[in-house]
Amino acid sequence: MRPYPADSPEAMARLVTIALVADDSVSRDEVDQLDRDEVLMQIGIDRCHFDAIYCEVHEDMLAHGTRLPDGRLVLDARTIEGLLDDICSPALQLLMVRTIQAIGHADRIMTGGETALLGMAMRRWNVDLFEPGHAGIPMRRPRQGRHVWSPRVALAGPTP
Repeated sequence: MRPYPADSPEAMARLVTIALVADDSVSRDEVDQLDRDEVLMQIGIDRCHFDAIYCEVHEDMLAHGTRLPDGRLVLDARTIEGLLDDICSPALQLLMVRTIQAIGHADRIMTGGETALLGMAMRRWNVDLFEPGHAGIPMRRPRQGRHVWSPRVALAGPTP
């Protein structure tokens, strides 16, 4: 994946793009959610520049992703973690977690890929949306013994 400066609008736009395609398609609801939340404005990028980053991410995925037998392209966990490491500011990390979550919930179906990306970001950045000050999008705390994240993920290979 091409390098972008840490905490740059381009690095954040790349994560937004990955969140958009994590369920193998981009729905109108997800795009509308970006507009409602003014995500592009918050990350400091206009629509034209975002579209260019969106295309670059797809080019990079073609070059660096793994093609599955069903034709889908996936990024391995190490690659995703490297992209997450490009966001260093805790405030921007929280913004990205909220954005990934909002995109996932926009079409009212949180898929395995979206869940995996959200979980990786929360773990990598140590963000707990149940912690006071981190709450943004309401989530119910799971009851004891219930799993929050789906065991099915669309990532290729384990994290060492």
